[in-house]
Amino acid sequence: MSLRILIVDDDDLYWDLIQAIVQRERSLAHVEVARLTDGDELIALLAAGPSSHPDRSSPTQAWPDVVLLDQRMTTMDGVETLLALRERGLGTAMSICLMTSADSPLLITDALRAGARFCFTKPLEFAQLKLHLSEIARFFSEVAVLPRTEAGGRNGDEST
Repeated sequence: MSLRILIVDDDDLYWDLIQAIVQRERSLAHVEVARLTDGDELIALLAAGPSSHPDRSSPTQAWPDVVLLDQRMTTMDGVETLLALRERGLGTAMSICLMTSADSPLLITDALRAGARFCFTKPLEFAQLKLHLSEIARFFSEVAVLPRTEAGGRNGDEST
């Protein structure tokens, strides 16, 4: 079973690094990554729901198992996005993680209060990013129990 990770980050270089790691790292062979560049896009995706995606086999159309949400983005930052999702009742059954390069306990507290399941410092070095992705993938593949729909599929995917 594949793990679907949605990256919400407007940094093209960071996205390129994530793609390179997922493509090269054998322990991440079961991971599919897709990207949005803005919190507004995440809100629109979650508001539309999984049934709005006709080709759920495509990583860019698949309903995510986990969302890695960057704090610093041009239109709407991560905490603002989390608050907007909470106001709309969206993403409550989804693991959304805030990534931040800031060393701010207050920011982490705000993110957790706004609905982030966990936070981590956004690694800027290739090796550290690879380790973070591997650990997140291992946790969500081997430890976490992910939401399932009434039809039995994971996160809106009707197949098992």
